[in-house]
Amino acid sequence: MVVLGNRGKCAQPCRLPYELLDSSGKSIDKGHLLSPRDLCGIEYLSKLVNAGIKCLKIEGRLKSPEYVATVTKIYRKYLDMALNNLNENVDANQTVFEDMQHLMQVFNRGGFSDGHLSNEPNTNLIYKQKPNHMGLTLGKIISYNPKKGYIKLKLENTVSIGDSIQVEKENNNYNVSELLLNESNIKTANIGDIVEIGRLKGNISVNDNVFKTIDKSLSLDAKKTFNGSEYKKISIDGNITIKENSPILFNVTCNFGIYNGCNINLESNVIPEIAKKAPITKDKIIAQLSKTGNTEFEFSNLTVNLDENLFIPNIALNDLRRCAIEKLEEYAKKKYKRNIELGVIVRPCNIQNNIVNNIKKYCVLLNKLDLNTDYSNLSLDRLYIPFKYFINQDYKNLLHTLCNLYNVYIYVPTIIRNNYLKHILNLDNIVSTYNIKGFVISHISQLEFVSKYNLEIIGNYSLNVMNLNTASFLKNLGLNTITISPELDKLTIMDMLNNSTNTNFELIVYGRLPLMTSNYCLIGHTNHCLSTCNKNCEKQSYYLKDRLGLLFKIVPDNIDTITTIYNSKITSISHNEFNLSYVRMDFLDESIDEIKTVIDTIKTGNRLEGKDYTNGNINRLI
Repeated sequence: MVVLGNRGKCAQPCRLPYELLDSSGKSIDKGHLLSPRDLCGIEYLSKLVNAGIKCLKIEGRLKSPEYVATVTKIYRKYLDMALNNLNENVDANQTVFEDMQHLMQVFNRGGFSDGHLSNEPNTNLIYKQKPNHMGLTLGKIISYNPKKGYIKLKLENTVSIGDSIQVEKENNNYNVSELLLNESNIKTANIGDIVEIGRLKGNISVNDNVFKTIDKSLSLDAKKTFNGSEYKKISIDGNITIKENSPILFNVTCNFGIYNGCNINLESNVIPEIAKKAPITKDKIIAQLSKTGNTEFEFSNLTVNLDENLFIPNIALNDLRRCAIEKLEEYAKKKYKRNIELGVIVRPCNIQNNIVNNIKKYCVLLNKLDLNTDYSNLSLDRLYIPFKYFINQDYKNLLHTLCNLYNVYIYVPTIIRNNYLKHILNLDNIVSTYNIKGFVISHISQLEFVSKYNLEIIGNYSLNVMNLNTASFLKNLGLNTITISPELDKLTIMDMLNNSTNTNFELIVYGRLPLMTSNYCLIGHTNHCLSTCNKNCEKQSYYLKDRLGLLFKIVPDNIDTITTIYNSKITSISHNEFNLSYVRMDFLDESIDEIKTVIDTIKTGNRLEGKDYTNGNINRLI
């Protein structure tokens, strides 16, 4: 499982089959255990708009044009409603129901999910049965004639000639070319009809589910929006004045919709000259200005005021037309622009940089604390401890000991939801109780909680720092140290470090890197203990086994139903070539002796080698 999702290189490991094992190797569950249902956020649009969201992203990689057309059309509709404060009952309104059916029809994996938009744990996030498009359920097969290939079923949705269907145990689509009701051929059948569909061959049985994967009528309607047959243009009027020895003047007006009242005046730096051969004509000017191409505009009226026997180059007219269209688009954008004041925390960074003399310091993250382990003889400069231990009274004495021995930093979790938020708001008590040197923040929003303490702030790898622009931005927000993204290769890291001035960079050189963090509990979903979590999962280890036999450790966080999946191999790289301020080691399951051995090895500039270790992306050509 290799995830390079931040730059569009994700190979979709979540769509592959996995087996869930406990520490004894016992199989607990299997299937597409990481395959999420597709996100549908229509009911959250009003909240997103009010929160200040300026742009919505619709995923469409490898999807059909019909999918893009249908989804953008429906989301545009509900976004306009949200912008105009128009409320609809999403549960009861028939129009909304039909729109949701259309979204399901064009693409869904076992239905929809609200992803992580809700504050509640998403027990409906994963659909393990299959990872691809399911369409709409047509019904269960009542009878099947394998010789003739006829299936009989009672319809839960409409079906028509030309639609495509799929049977539960088959991955290929069948085109509906034969549809019978009461032994008569029909073109369309309705909900409740008992019909026969032919001719289907394959792994088909009675009681198999049948799905409509493509609705021909819906696809044809979608195509009309992008094949030109119903592409509506916005009418604009133009007036151009071309006089001898004077700049060309171009006026464009529009009184349609959001462009109502738009009046654009342009002046070209081209001065018309007396024609030496063929002078320009009104018809040629109109023809050139009318070439609005695939933009949404077209000239319905063009008035030309032209002196006789003049010449101007076509490029001058093209520039005027292009500039006019850009001004029209800017006019529309300004009308829709919402001014939202967003507070930006600016905290001066007064921590001295350690890279002047290339004095590296060594940092350790203990993902797991053991009350029976003696951590008193570790050779390190910084110790990162997860926030969850600071809210557990069982670890109070151990934490006091560690805070007195080392420079301890609170490692803030990647995902903060309801339960964690309650404890985060009680940080004052934790900071006053323990000798804390600072925080490792995993998300930029966490600055809101930690900036007031005037302690060091370290930006975690999850901030995805991949260039100096991002590093500079974060430093200006008050981050004292910035952890480089583990997705970067050696040359990119060296280029960033060698061209940086007065910035403390940290690099993770050892540890099992988290591959995925999710607001979903794989173990609880299988054991049905989500509502009454007794934290039994903390008493043993769990793993995902992939199709190659590799094991990926799962670590549940019961405070907020968060699951972290770690890489099957341990990243271990040499830091000798890097002009770093800090070198970081992440520990998960290692014993205290193994921790000491790793620290000693890393301090010599070496790396650990063997089948359990990987260079990560350090030698990857990206």
